[in-house]
Amino acid sequence: MGNDQQRRDPWVTDSRLWMFHDPRGVLGEAARKGATIQELLSMEPTYYRGAKVVKGNQGLDAGIIHLIDLVTGLDPTAVKLDSTHAKIGVGNSNGAAQASQTQLEAERLGMSATWVGMDAGFPRREGTTMIFRSSFLSGVAVWDWLEWSVAFEISPGVRRLLNRKVENVGTKPLFDLWIFETGLQWG
Repeated sequence: MGNDQQRRDPWVTDSRLWMFHDPRGVLGEAARKGATIQELLSMEPTYYRGAKVVKGNQGLDAGIIHLIDLVTGLDPTAVKLDSTHAKIGVGNSNGAAQASQTQLEAERLGMSATWVGMDAGFPRREGTTMIFRSSFLSGVAVWDWLEWSVAFEISPGVRRLLNRKVENVGTKPLFDLWIFETGLQWG
C-alpha cells in the first residue's frame, strides 16, 4: 500500500465497558470464572453502575504482522492469541493512536497502565467476530481510563499490541469491577 493511500484496518471494533460496585469482590470472582453479564446483574442488581460503548480502534503494525505470521505459518513459533496469551491493557495517556506503536502510551511515558488476562471462556468466536473480555477487579487500574489495547503476550511483560484506542471512558473507583469486552469483526 502506497503512502498516499488511506490505511484500512482488517476489522471493525465494538467494545463495551460494564461497571459494577464490588466492595466484597464477589462479582469480580464470578466474572473471572466466566459469569455472563446477565448472571452478574442477577447476583447484585443494585451494584450495577451502567455500561459504555466504545467504537473503533487503530490496528497496530506489530500485532497485525504477528497475526499474519501466525495464520500463514510464516513464523511457526508465533504465540497464539488464546486464553493464555491474550491480554487487555488500559492506560491513562491520551496520546494519539498510530499504527507504529508497540506499547500503550502510558507505558512508554512511565504513567499508569495495567494488563489483565482473559476471563474464563475468552477469547471466543461469534460468527466472524473475535471476542475478548477481561475483568479489572476492585482495586485494579484505579485511574482515568484513556486508552486500551488487545495484545499477544509473547512472554511475561513482552507484548505485541494488536490495536489501540484512545477514548476517555471514565475514572475507575477503588471498589469497582470494570469488565472490558471488545469484539473484532472481520469484514
